[in-house]
Parts: sequence; C-alpha cells; structure tokens
Amino acid sequence: MKTKKILNSAVAIAIAAGTLTACSKSDSSIGSSNPIIPSDATGGYFISATSANGSYLLATPTLDNGSLTIVGDGVELFSAYTWVFHSSDRAFGLLYQQGDPGLGVSYKLNTNGKLEKSGGDVEIVDRFTSYGPFGNYVVSSVGGYIDSLTHPGQKDTVAVFNFYDVGNGNANTRKTIATSNFVGNTQQATFSGIVDMGDGTFLTSAVLSGSKAAGSGGGSSSGTINFPDSCWVIRFDANLNVKNIYRDGRISYSSGRYRSQYYSQMADDDNGNTYVFSGAYESTTTKKAGVIRINKGATTFDQSFYMDIQSAASNHKFKRVWHISDGYFLLEFYNQAGNITNTLQGSTAYGIVNTSDQSFKWLDAASGMPDSTTITGTGLPTSLNSKIYLPVTVENMKPAVYIIDPAKNTATRGLEVDAVGIGAVGYLKKD
Repeated sequence: MKTKKILNSAVAIAIAAGTLTACSKSDSSIGSSNPIIPSDATGGYFISATSANGSYLLATPTLDNGSLTIVGDGVELFSAYTWVFHSSDRAFGLLYQQGDPGLGVSYKLNTNGKLEKSGGDVEIVDRFTSYGPFGNYVVSSVGGYIDSLTHPGQKDTVAVFNFYDVGNGNANTRKTIATSNFVGNTQQATFSGIVDMGDGTFLTSAVLSGSKAAGSGGGSSSGTINFPDSCWVIRFDANLNVKNIYRDGRISYSSGRYRSQYYSQMADDDNGNTYVFSGAYESTTTKKAGVIRINKGATTFDQSFYMDIQSAASNHKFKRVWHISDGYFLLEFYNQAGNITNTLQGSTAYGIVNTSDQSFKWLDAASGMPDSTTITGTGLPTSLNSKIYLPVTVENMKPAVYIIDPAKNTATRGLEVDAVGIGAVGYLKKD
C-alpha cells in the first residue's frame, strides 16, 4: 500500500486552558460494535473524532464504507490534537495552547490492531506554530523568540526547533537559530512547513517580516510583512546549518495562516520535485496565488514552471495544500473571492490542481462534493493509492470521510462516524 507522510489536525485546533493534560481517560473496546482490524492485516486506519466533551482515537480496517461510533471504543483524550503521521508507524499529536507551552503525545497500532501509547508525553515549552516529519523525528518550530535560555543577553530573535525522536520514546532535542536579518534584507524569519528531502536535509518556507513588537506575548511570531512579493525557501540540515537559500519573485511567501499557526504550502511529488505554493495571504502583495517548483537536487527554482492558480479559480485564494499522487494536489480555498480579511475567514471550498498539465478543477456538486455553504467542519486528509481521504462534516448529517479521485475529479462519501466531527485520518502499520 502506498502512503504519504501527511499532516493532520483537528476540525478546530484546540485553544485549550493550561489545565488540560496529555494523558488519555480510557482505552476500552468493551461493548463496541465497531469493525476490528483483521489479525492478518499489516495495518489499519487511525481516526481522530470529536464530541462535545473531548476527542476520541479509533482504529478501523477501512475508510471506504461503513460506520463507527465513539461509544465504548478507542482512546478518549481531553482535547483535540494536531496529528502528524511519521512513516506510517506513529501518530504524533500536538496540542496547541494559544501562546502557552504545548503538549505532545504519540500512538501506534499494536499487533492486535489496537491503538496504544508510544513513548512518553512531551511538554513543548516553546509552543509551536509549524510542524512536520523529518528523518526519525517529528519537528515543531516557532519563531520570533528572544531566547534568554540559550542566548543570554541576546536581543536578536531566534527560531526554536524541537526534534522529537518517535522511535526513541519521543526524546526531544531543542535547537535554535538566529533569525534577525536572516537573508540580508533586515527582516526576521518565521518558518512554515517541513519537507523531508531524504538526504538528511529539509526544506522550510521563510516568512520574512519586521520584528514583532516587544512584550506582545503569544500569537503570531511575525511582525509587519514589508516585502510581500517574494518567496524564500531554506534548506537546513539536522543541525540547522543553512545548506541553500532559494528566492523567487513570481509568488508571495509560501504559508497558510490560521491564528498564530503557519500552515505548510509545500509538498513533494512522487519524483522528489518540491512544489512551492503560495496562497497570497497578504492583501498588500501584487502576486497571484500560484505555484512554482524546485526540481529534485536543484539549488534554484525552476524558471520554466509557474502556474497562476488564482486566475484559474475565479480569483479565489487558498489556505492549505496536500499532495495526492503524480502531479495532483488538493487545495483548500477560501469561500470568498479576492483578498483575505483575517485568518479565521471561512475556507470550505476544495479544488484539484494538476501540475503536470497546469489544469484546475473545482470539487463541486457535480463531483459529489457537498456545497461549501453546507459544510460546518473539515478534518485533515491522508493520501493513499492515488486518492485522498478527506473528513467532512455537513449540517444535519454525520461526519464522513470523502474519497477524492483526482483523475476522475470525483468525491464519494465513505466511512461515517457517529460524532460531532472527524479531525484527522491516517494509515498506520502494525508495530
């Protein structure tokens, strides 16, 4: 089975009080009518579902059909987590706490097809605004810090990267890098997304801004965006040594925005080429929302490739991007065309970009996708066998997983869950 490393988050990332803990309340399957994962199966599907009172983790043999209930089954958590799937063997959950230290927890699928905790709980002292899988690690990052802990007396800003070794009990290694005047244009850098290059390095987008006002506390780590018409991407090694800096003026910076979070808009295709999307979030940019490319092993952007997505999508900008297979990508668009007014603006419209022929198609009623005006929540998807599985909640219906086939431009309603919403889906191999 072909799977991709993909990032998943809850229907609404929890803005939780500091009293919440990372431990589960229960782990029982007594009385459950849910289907079980067969003993001879090599893996199964992880589902994070939400109720009015908490979050539940479930394991199931299929996402294509059937139904699940959160009653009497799975692992109950006290809040909704952001889930990062690492090499199909671990689901690492990050709990965002609005400027306060975050929490981390990891789960695996045991040989009996049940979810169980893997390694210790993690306190993310530095909080986090971006995250992703890299090598043996799940990495979280945050920028805009005056870090007196490791840089006493320093007045310049730093970014903090935490490397969680999911195969070693979630052991954490904390690393920092100075970000003031990062590319030589006086601006500080905040980083968005992690794209593992497979050679001990990773790519991350640099969102360049003026310094954030001193004493302004939590929230976004960026200040005023003074140069919104450029895109910068950095290649780091595991020690945060800069191996390469990519710059292009055809698009704005590559990152989606939600509250203080920076959503990755970069992804590799099946051949190792990295597609760098920009949703053109800033109202001050003159650039259209679009995509450019870094070819595998290249040290510069490919000047022969550029796609204006905003014009193809009737002037709609987008927030999030996921690779499906080949040249196909799923994009989450803002419902309103034109400039984005704030990070909370509705974004329940979806479309498929094919970078191979630079085409775009909406996922609409003709495709089998619910109308964006009826969607009350979405989770984050997983790509499997040339399709992508997207959790969708429609008013007056149970939340369900929609199977999107990009080649046919169809969306088919699959597995239903008796819950308030489905926050994340992913595939895990048995451990």
